[in-house]
Amino acid sequence: MKAKKSNRIERQGIAIAMSAFEKIDYAFREQQENDYGVDAHAELIENEEATGRLLGIQLTRFTRIKAIL
Repeated sequence: MKAKKSNRIERQGIAIAMSAFEKIDYAFREQQENDYGVDAHAELIENEEATGRLLGIQLTRFTRIKAIL
């Protein structure tokens, strides 16, 4: 199986997004099905409880990744 560079970059982007959202008390869930739009969801956590307030997230792939956290 080929380990394409574009796939590795995509995984890095998902990891950065997950880390950023979890730092600000959101549960991050990657969308496993390719739906050509929403790549992940983030749900606000308050007082250790899921609130049901969701964000749909679309991630874009870049060859250079710069985290601004």
